[in-house]
Amino acid sequence: MAVAAVYELFAIGSRLTADSAQRAGRLDVTSASACLNERNPPRSPALSSNASSTAPPTVSLRFDRGTLVLDGPVDALADRLEAAGMTFDLRIARWRAPAACYRDLFAALHRAQEQGLLQLEDRARTYGPLALRFAAERTPRFYQSEAIDAWNRAGRRGVVVLPTGAGKSLVAHLAIAAAARDTLIVVPTIDLMLQWHDGLRSDFGLAKVGLLGGGSHEIEPITVTTYDSF
Repeated sequence: MAVAAVYELFAIGSRLTADSAQRAGRLDVTSASACLNERNPPRSPALSSNASSTAPPTVSLRFDRGTLVLDGPVDALADRLEAAGMTFDLRIARWRAPAACYRDLFAALHRAQEQGLLQLEDRARTYGPLALRFAAERTPRFYQSEAIDAWNRAGRRGVVVLPTGAGKSLVAHLAIAAAARDTLIVVPTIDLMLQWHDGLRSDFGLAKVGLLGGGSHEIEPITVTTYDSF
């Protein structure tokens, strides 16, 4: 995806469209426990881990209303899937996980592909690298640089907490530049949304930054929204 503080939060990783963010029909995998059975579900034909002359089966990962769904014979990888946050959903006879598990799940599936166990088709990924240039003529303070270094060492995950006026926005901009991926910034008020919009355009020299909220509905690779609009 992040850097979060008491007053500001931004997430780096996958791009959320306005349609998926606002759909009322979003599934809640944690509330459907009556339909889920992790121990002995009637699963699809097992994936063979034995070497053979046949090509590995194709497994498709797709996004479905706030969740990730796997299509294909993957039951031989059940332990890996459960470790990555997936649960077998009896309603559709497929493995399912919250969308936030994408990173760990992709890594697990990629390792399985490298081992010749499957051929991965990633249909969930709708983001790509961004050609960003950090144009701001500002030198980070030592604690801002330390925050970015710690974030990088943690696999670009974590929380940064700084007091008002200490430069949370600059830390976030540096993280966005380092990740160079589609970004959603979530703030509590319209005023902050507009402030972030102007700051991103200035620091990165961008012609367009998306706005979602306050009457605006413009989705761009980098978009700012409010909690209520998200």
